[in-house]
Amino acid sequence: NNRILSCCDQCIILINKTNKEYFPMYTFLKSKIPQATFVCETANNFVFDKSKTNALFKDSDLKKYRPKCMVCYKRYRPALAKKIIAGMKCDMFVIKPLNAQYGKGIIFVTKEDLDSTLKTILVDKQTPQRILLSEALEWWSHDPNGRFIVEEYVPSTPVEVEEKWFDATLRVIFAMYLQDGQPHVTVFGAFWKLPTHAINDDVSLNQIHQSYQ
Repeated sequence: NNRILSCCDQCIILINKTNKEYFPMYTFLKSKIPQATFVCETANNFVFDKSKTNALFKDSDLKKYRPKCMVCYKRYRPALAKKIIAGMKCDMFVIKPLNAQYGKGIIFVTKEDLDSTLKTILVDKQTPQRILLSEALEWWSHDPNGRFIVEEYVPSTPVEVEEKWFDATLRVIFAMYLQDGQPHVTVFGAFWKLPTHAINDDVSLNQIHQSYQ
């Protein structure tokens, strides 16, 4: 209401303006609180383009906070997998589209299967592979980008749920700010996201490592 809006002399608002459901709320708040900082206006440029996100961490002081990563053009060649393996020196990788959401198009792959997987998504597209899920292939068949990302796979500390161990993902909601010239962090909440299967299940790598919940 107007009473609440009048108290918002300085505030930061986090809202997904790309979502049709929330866009009317974004435009309303934008008109009523023009002095507010809307996180989406700056963050979305990086959130929806993983190559830009990766560029933020190229600084030597920030590299340690992000897995190794390479941005590649979507042109298959036999030497591509060798270049990625030699450059990143990893045993396992995560292939990601630049701007997909909710885990779409993500593929977990070992270095032994990297070349065949790249050929599948960049050339064949419909060739079945034991490490791929149909929903991942479906995204790559119509991905509009000219580039994609390959990241180092970094495992989480296993989490036990109902006597099974999962490679879970921890999501933390927090704010960083300066107060009296000193940096502070306030944590608002955190939760675990679980893959569909436990670590020792005989299923695809995606089902073991990709978190959905």
